[in-house]
Amino acid sequence: MAKIGSGTTPTATTTTSLTTSTGVVSFGTPVTFTASVTGASPTGSVVFYDGSTLLQSVALVSTQAILTTSTLAAGTHSITARYTGDTENLPSVSAPVAVTVNAYPTVSLTSPANNAYFIAPATINLIAQADVTGGSVSKVEFYRGTNLLATVTSSPYVFSGTNVQVGKYSFTAKATSTAGLVTTSTPVTIAVLSAPVISLNNLVNGAVIADDNLTVTGQVKAPANSSISINGIVGSIGSDGRFFVNNVPLVPGANTLTITITTPDGKLTTQTIQVTSSAKAPFVFSASPTEGLAPLTVNFTLMNRNNVAFARIELSCLGDGTITRTLTAPSLALGACTYTTPGLYKAKMRVINAQKQVIYTSYQAINVKSASDQDAMLQNVYYSMLAQLKVKNINGALNYVTGGVRDKYNSAFTAMQTSLPTIVDQLGTLQNGVLGGDMAEYVVVRNQGGANKAFLLYLIRGEDGIWRIDGM
Repeated sequence: MAKIGSGTTPTATTTTSLTTSTGVVSFGTPVTFTASVTGASPTGSVVFYDGSTLLQSVALVSTQAILTTSTLAAGTHSITARYTGDTENLPSVSAPVAVTVNAYPTVSLTSPANNAYFIAPATINLIAQADVTGGSVSKVEFYRGTNLLATVTSSPYVFSGTNVQVGKYSFTAKATSTAGLVTTSTPVTIAVLSAPVISLNNLVNGAVIADDNLTVTGQVKAPANSSISINGIVGSIGSDGRFFVNNVPLVPGANTLTITITTPDGKLTTQTIQVTSSAKAPFVFSASPTEGLAPLTVNFTLMNRNNVAFARIELSCLGDGTITRTLTAPSLALGACTYTTPGLYKAKMRVINAQKQVIYTSYQAINVKSASDQDAMLQNVYYSMLAQLKVKNINGALNYVTGGVRDKYNSAFTAMQTSLPTIVDQLGTLQNGVLGGDMAEYVVVRNQGGANKAFLLYLIRGEDGIWRIDGM
């Protein structure tokens, strides 16, 4: 006889069976599991598990517990249902039920950038990145509007469109997984111009400058990785098209400023402006470096060419009127400013005499680059070369290598010309970039004989301000 208060010991044997609404489901789509328990009118609850991970406890209703979920991660799952028992019925566990959750592919157009500019007749290299968690990509399709341009079945997913005329265009990439799931990228809109466009902020033709040293700023519409120079002094172009050229020297009297845009394929566009220098400035304000990756520390100096007496020097790192530091000592080392946020800045300096009069004002422009933007631009150099090789355009591909290795790669590409499309598919993808101010290094991972092997790729920024491949 059981002791008073001990309750009844369950003796009825139970069985728990589990069914699923589907064995294969797309990620985010609901799947329903139904657990059925037989025994002596079982009550209580059923606990559903994904392997050893508890999903949810569900009360039995008329010997069934039903769980509907859309939170299963991509991959294969082993689901079980565990009946917990009651005062009459013993616990039991179902046999596992397998469910495969197929993930939708991810896809993005990494090149061209949205709102990028090209020059007609343009070659536009479309570069996509696509992946599937727990699966693989079967193809990537490139579209201009609703028109299919190309289908690529293996990485790297690149396509080169040629002879594109003046106009605005919208491109997308559509990735399809081996499970048949499809994802379309965010559209990228670009404009093809007849020529680069240069707009100046602080200069008009015929301007008179009371200085012999000039910083020029403005806006350009030109292809990515283009460069700007004025009378041979190379400047910097920001990701939004704003540019500057610091410390352009002027001679006394009339000066012709020749502003040159150089595109990655070596084409030049020039614009000239006439200015007059009316005075030699007593000071020269300078900065180093004037561009680089965030966080960027820039050192500022001031040269007092005429030993002019002054009371103090004020430096504003942001050029917004906020004084970063004031110097009263004769030392003209103005110290450093550190810029943590990417963007274009104007550091402003002014010299004040004992009568509290501003006797000289100047500024230096600084381009603080985003590492992600720089990485995307540099990877575009490599994949753009591949896009040209894939269509056997050797001359187009050579635009992306430096002059020092051009002959070597010309010979190599020419020798492989008939097989270039196949070879490109085997060259591998970029990983683990190390970025510097004028040099970058990437690891190219390539599958050879069933094993992944790593090779190094080097890019440098040339004297013309354009990034190209210098070795691989």
